[in-house]
Amino acid sequence: MRPIRRGESPQENYNSYLDARMDLRDRIGPYCVYCECYFAPSAGFPRVDHIHPQSRHPERINDWQNLLFACDSCNGAKKAFDPAQELPVFWPHLDNTWRVFFYRNGFVMPHPDLEEEEHAQASRTLAMVGLDRFDPSNPPKPGGNPAEILTARLDAWNLAARMKTKYDKADHPEQLANDILELAKKTGHWSYWMTLFQKCDPIRERLMSTAHFPGTRRECLEPGPLTQG
Repeated sequence: MRPIRRGESPQENYNSYLDARMDLRDRIGPYCVYCECYFAPSAGFPRVDHIHPQSRHPERINDWQNLLFACDSCNGAKKAFDPAQELPVFWPHLDNTWRVFFYRNGFVMPHPDLEEEEHAQASRTLAMVGLDRFDPSNPPKPGGNPAEILTARLDAWNLAARMKTKYDKADHPEQLANDILELAKKTGHWSYWMTLFQKCDPIRERLMSTAHFPGTRRECLEPGPLTQG
């Protein structure tokens, strides 16, 4: 999960949370904050996710601090998850979610170096939005269309891996940097690209840039504490 900074509300209040969609897109980009899939302009605005569910916190329905973007799959799995009543999870706008998850072959898992309590918290985070359905060490779980979603995630990983191989073999890899960036922006799954290109400075710098991926908290991508508030 890309660690993001949403910032303060661009306006005093919203008559409807739907009115916040353009501001959210400008602040954090057209991506699901959980699985990082991309929302193409032709698909319209992403679904607005309420961190504290509407059903239990109607007073926060239009509260900017309660709004993020989520795809239908992650939003549907999350349902009425209420942070006020559940065990802690990691949030991309509050915690350093780059350092608590590990990506390999299109799958996302808690990072193996986490302490036991943090590992459990990372596992709860993946379960909250249904990303544990795609843990190769666990049996498949119901929800959404897991086969279709998994295929899309594997396709995204394989594309990033092919571009990494092409980059490594190129005589002038710097000439591929902008093409790779555009693919990353248009396919999403930022953490896949960041994982595969984290030792390639020209690509890494572009992926960390808020000019390309709005709201990215660059400080989370440098050595530092696990969580940052």
